[in-house]
Amino acid sequence: MKKMIVSFLAGVFLTLAGLLTNYLYYQKNHTLLLARRMFGGEITVETGFGLKMIHIYGMTPLDSGSVSLRFDPLSFIISILIFTILIFIIISILNRKK
Repeated sequence: MKKMIVSFLAGVFLTLAGLLTNYLYYQKNHTLLLARRMFGGEITVETGFGLKMIHIYGMTPLDSGSVSLRFDPLSFIISILIFTILIFIIISILNRKK
């Protein structure tokens, strides 16, 4: 049980660190540093560590593009789960060798 709690807390910490990194990078560059990118005809969506950045491009010379940043609970939860499972496996392997 202790291994699972430690793994979960480490997963939350790593996810929050990734979220903060992405947010600070977005403030400077209007893109996410650690993200999965999906491209469409006039849209780019970047998702990572609980943030979703949507960039919609103008399609005519008079149109302007827009960039928005939102909290994405699904990618936040998935990041925590992935980190928790990976850290739990690593801790279990290390404890088995003792």
